Amino acid sequence: MRQRSSSDFFSIGFSPRKQNLSVYSMPEFKKFANLLTQLGKHKTGAPCLDLNKLEDIHLNILEKFSTGSVNYIREKYENKV
Repeated sequence: MRQRSSSDFFSIGFSPRKQNLSVYSMPEFKKFANLLTQLGKHKTGAPCLDLNKLEDIHLNILEKFSTGSVNYIREKYENKV
């Protein structure tokens, strides 16, 4: 029988890459579809949002997405394990 364990993990992560900037977020992107339509040029993968250049996006929308993502994680998982 497997025992449940807890560990620390980031709520949101930023990874600069050679071709783009990846933003890693746990919530499904459909929860933030209204913000993503306003963001600007981007691509989404399973857990990540890929941005080619910061000049191509609206930084205030990225901030709202990031804040919403962190708040969602806190509400869903904090003190639940």
